[in-house]
Amino acid sequence: MKIYNYSDTGISIYTHVTSSEFVNLPTDIAYNVITHNGNTFIPNSTPRNCEVHIMQNGSDYVYKVIDYGLPNIFTSLSVLILVMGFTFFIKLIQKLKQT
Repeated sequence: MKIYNYSDTGISIYTHVTSSEFVNLPTDIAYNVITHNGNTFIPNSTPRNCEVHIMQNGSDYVYKVIDYGLPNIFTSLSVLILVMGFTFFIKLIQKLKQT
C-alpha cells in the first residue's frame, strides 16, 4: 500500500510518527495501526494493492483511496476459448468431409 500525505500532519504507524510525503507499506500490515490526526482513516475492507491520498482542505482532511484491483479477464478468456473451439470444430468437419 502506498500513502501520499499532502497535509501538515504526520502519519502514525505503530505509534511512530512520520512526516514523509510518501510512505510505502508492506501488504501484511494491519490497517488499525495506521492513524492520521488521531483517526484510523483506512477501512478494513480496503484492498491491499491501493493508494491512499491525504489532502488538507482548510481545517478538514480528505482521504481518497484508489484501488488498483485485478482486471476482469474472464470474459476475454471465454471469448478466446470459444473462438479457438469453433475454429477447431470447423477444421474437424472439413477433414471429415475430405475422407
